[in-house]
Amino acid sequence: MSGTERPARIELMDALRGLAVCLMVLHHFLYDLCEFLGAPWWLFTNPVFDVLHYFFAGLFIFLSGISSDFSRSNLKRGAKAMAIALGITLVTYFMDMTIVFGVLHLLASCMLLFGLTRGFWEALPAWVLPVLCLALIFLTAPCADGVTTQTPHLWLFGFTTPDFASADYFPLLPWFFVFLLGTWAGAMSRRAACRSGSTQPERRVSPSSGVTRCSFTFCISPRSMRSPCCSGSFLSDRRRSAMYYGEIKNCDIANGEGVRVTLFVSGCTNRCKNCFQPQTWAFDYGQPFTAETEEALLQMLAPAYINGLTLLGGEPFEPENQRGLLPFLRLVRERLPGKTVWAFTGFTWEQLHTDGSHPRCEVTDELLSLVDVLVDGRFVEELHDISLRFRGSSNQRIIDVPRTLSSGGITLWEDQ
Repeated sequence: MSGTERPARIELMDALRGLAVCLMVLHHFLYDLCEFLGAPWWLFTNPVFDVLHYFFAGLFIFLSGISSDFSRSNLKRGAKAMAIALGITLVTYFMDMTIVFGVLHLLASCMLLFGLTRGFWEALPAWVLPVLCLALIFLTAPCADGVTTQTPHLWLFGFTTPDFASADYFPLLPWFFVFLLGTWAGAMSRRAACRSGSTQPERRVSPSSGVTRCSFTFCISPRSMRSPCCSGSFLSDRRRSAMYYGEIKNCDIANGEGVRVTLFVSGCTNRCKNCFQPQTWAFDYGQPFTAETEEALLQMLAPAYINGLTLLGGEPFEPENQRGLLPFLRLVRERLPGKTVWAFTGFTWEQLHTDGSHPRCEVTDELLSLVDVLVDGRFVEELHDISLRFRGSSNQRIIDVPRTLSSGGITLWEDQ
């Protein structure tokens, strides 16, 4: 997203943030009133406030989970927060009121854990994560205040020895699952924002138009529009007058950073084992990629909440498809310079730069110059790893194309 574009606001989330801040201010005000001004402690320790304490904390941690789902780099944010938290531990140690593992330690740990495991959680069916989190919150709720044990060094998870003390204490159990539930809510809110902010989602269409719903996105799918001549056979040696495409997703959160418009081009000679959509191997699968298709894609890319375009397949870097995509990418760069372009290819970076290789042609260099991030390499089933973000198998690389071209050596993309 360019610096001049503002992301769409989610009003409910803003309202909950405001409520959480007000509740935290109230919580600390009552504590300070009792601790420093001599007010009766029943104001802070009465049964009603004991229950509200968990609500205040839970809402704050839940909202932090939502924010982390929107974050581009939980690992960096988590590392910075942990550095501050450890600084607080050091300072409070000398004040004789040590905070061993307080709320900031918890949030930093949650961000780090989520950043490391995000691919796994996002691979689960949408209904599994909230059910799992709610069950685990219920089962581990007693750990919130610390479950007494004689086994040392388990305080991180809510099991404390009798001599353990922390001026502020928020163990991973059950609070990590509250945080994780927030990340799920964040994903749901992004999808809702996509549906409400899309250029075409409210329009009712007939099945022949090819607009269908899928679980994460709105899709323009030409499968139902294929003419009898589009047999779907694999035509690797046949010249074609136009590039074809199999599907367009106008609100995709799985294939690149942020919310994206994704174009699935047709035609692939790699034919990876257990490819997730082998129907796109055929170069004439779907519909021709026309000027009208280009204009529709540009309109889908225009909203501020859309981060950019992703090219998938099939294989975008088949020579025929490179020639079909180049004029369109020129248009994207001209009319929407703030959008990023991601491309996925079964070929490697080295193959794309080797004269005489199958994918290299007269337009390869210019096409790559218009791409921001390239995910290269075939999908290898034996190296499949669901924890990988934006990749299917561990041999694939996420390459920062501008930095790689300028440095002359492959530079991997950093999740910021």
